Amino acid sequence: MSAKDFDVGYIRYVGFSGLDSFEKSRIESIVDRHVEKVKKFADFLGLRLHLKTIHQRSMAKQEPLNQIDAVLETSRGHFSTAAS
Repeated sequence: MSAKDFDVGYIRYVGFSGLDSFEKSRIESIVDRHVEKVKKFADFLGLRLHLKTIHQRSMAKQEPLNQIDAVLETSRGHFSTAAS
């Protein structure tokens, strides 16, 4: 997934290269839909999504778990979140 220009703003995907093409296109469509919603309330300046694998300890072994960190920049402020 490459950086994508979106009118004035941009969307940057980091760590998504290991996904297959179907997963990438699905994520892009979800993100594009949410960006359109944000643009109704504020000027969209940029979005950075970072997919990384973290490890969760469960009993005696570690299980891989994915986490997405997002940073959204708009004319009304700078917002960040993390979801796993």
